[in-house]
Amino acid sequence: MVQRSTAAHCGINTALAKMDNRIPTANWKKLFDTRYSQAELQIIETVAASGVNITGFVNLLDVFDDLLVDAVYRADPSIGSYTLGKIGSALNAPTGRFAVKYPKTYALAREVHDRRYESMASHPLIKTTGRPTKKISFKFLPTVKRLLRECVAELNVSGII
Repeated sequence: MVQRSTAAHCGINTALAKMDNRIPTANWKKLFDTRYSQAELQIIETVAASGVNITGFVNLLDVFDDLLVDAVYRADPSIGSYTLGKIGSALNAPTGRFAVKYPKTYALAREVHDRRYESMASHPLIKTTGRPTKKISFKFLPTVKRLLRECVAELNVSGII
């Protein structure tokens, strides 16, 4: 008889560890609940792009961050409500409840979302300056890794993940 492992596999932890093994593990299934499969597929594609297409990586990570922000709001109703797909609404208030209670998660989502505005995969022009959008530099990757480490650590400490 072949026995199956009873260990729970988490594709999100596995993918994040491939990008940076210093990112803490977390109970992503608890946080994402019914959206776990979608979030898992999103981060797997995101991490795959991190090695070959940083511009695409930023866009993919922005979608993962949208799912993440939605999950945080669902897990902690004290910060208000959120509509999936409207990440800008949560990032427009740097003194809002979300930003104050989860500053590292806010910083990750804000930095990636701001960088996406500059991405040639998102828009033809940077709205604030009118300049053409561009490829995102691979120099952004260490910043994202640090922000991810800090975000996951913060969510672990908060107990919602």
